[in-house]
Amino acid sequence: MNHYQPRKITLVRFLTVNNWKIKIYTITRQTRFAFGTTMQAALSALPAWLEQSRTLGFENYETAFLIVHEGIDGIWTLLNWWVEGGILYSRTFFTALTAPTEFQVLPREGFMSCVWEMEVIHFERAMWIEHILKKADQPDFERYWQASWHHDGSAAPCTEPLSETATASEQRSSLT
Repeated sequence: MNHYQPRKITLVRFLTVNNWKIKIYTITRQTRFAFGTTMQAALSALPAWLEQSRTLGFENYETAFLIVHEGIDGIWTLLNWWVEGGILYSRTFFTALTAPTEFQVLPREGFMSCVWEMEVIHFERAMWIEHILKKADQPDFERYWQASWHHDGSAAPCTEPLSETATASEQRSSLT
C-alpha cells in the first residue's frame, strides 16, 4: 500500500453531446495530464456511451460528468449521470497504458472508484443536492452545470467557476 498523495484534478471543459451537458475532468499524479489520446478517444465514444443510458429504463436529466484518471496501472474513465432524482449511475472503463484508445468495461465485480475519483464525485453530489434536489420544484440545472471544481495537488481544492466560454485553444491545451 502506498501513502496517500494528493493528485491534480482539473475540470478541463464543458461539452454538449446530443443534448447532454457533460463536465469533463482529468486526474493525474503528474503536473500535467499526459494522455490526450485517451481523452480524445473517450470524447469520441461519448455519443455511443450516452445512448446506452436510454436502454436502462430510468428517467435521466441528460446531465453527466466524465472523469479521465491517469493512474499508476492505467487510465480509468468514469462516465457518471444522474437518474431518478438522486441516483448516480456510473460506467467505468479501463485503458492500458500501452493501448490508450482501447476501453474495457470494468468492474466485473465489486469496486466502485478510488479516493481521488471520489473527490470529484463528492463535489458533484453536493452540487446536485444544492441546485437540483433542494429545489425539486424548480431545479436549477444551469447553476449545477456552472459549478466547477479542481484541485492543484496541494493542500486545498479550488472552487472558482471555470468559464464555459473558455477559448477553444485553452480547452485543447487542457486536453493534451
